[in-house]
Amino acid sequence: MITRTEEFIYEFLKEKCKDYFDYSSLEDENGKKIMQAVSVHRGYLKPQVYEAENTEEKSCFPYIAFRGTGYRVHQTGIDAYESKCDFEIWTATVGSDSRTDEDYTRNFKLTEYIQKCLMEEPTINLEFSIDTGSDFAVEFFKDQTRPFYISCISFTASGDVVKNKIVENNLEEMLKNQFTGGR
Repeated sequence: MITRTEEFIYEFLKEKCKDYFDYSSLEDENGKKIMQAVSVHRGYLKPQVYEAENTEEKSCFPYIAFRGTGYRVHQTGIDAYESKCDFEIWTATVGSDSRTDEDYTRNFKLTEYIQKCLMEEPTINLEFSIDTGSDFAVEFFKDQTRPFYISCISFTASGDVVKNKIVENNLEEMLKNQFTGGR
């Protein structure tokens, strides 16, 4: 129930982030930070990313880590169950060693961009929908030892509707018996 919903949201995030650029932790030959597209990962925050060929360190900033945190199912009638899936999106940006106001607010901008994308298109391809009756919670964190800025967006989306096969196959007969008294 959560698997398909997670897949659709993951693909949606990849599409929305491919053209969003922010500063990476890499510098050019003049010591200026390099702009890099936001990468989207499933699961947890990645500490570092390495190239396989020469093990040179690549910047993993800016990035998003997307993960499901749980789901629940409840009956919506005599023939169906609805699922609600909980998700988190962790956004991570890196700043300069001097930790400027701009470094601090860039994480806000990325987080707001992601949240706005989800709120503007709460139903994507009729495959999943954001539960607009639940809160979009956003928390901001700061790594004190490094210039990393991290935020977490928590939200709920509707998962797949599961039909009760026994009831679905016998629904016509059950309704007939209910209204005619079995005659």
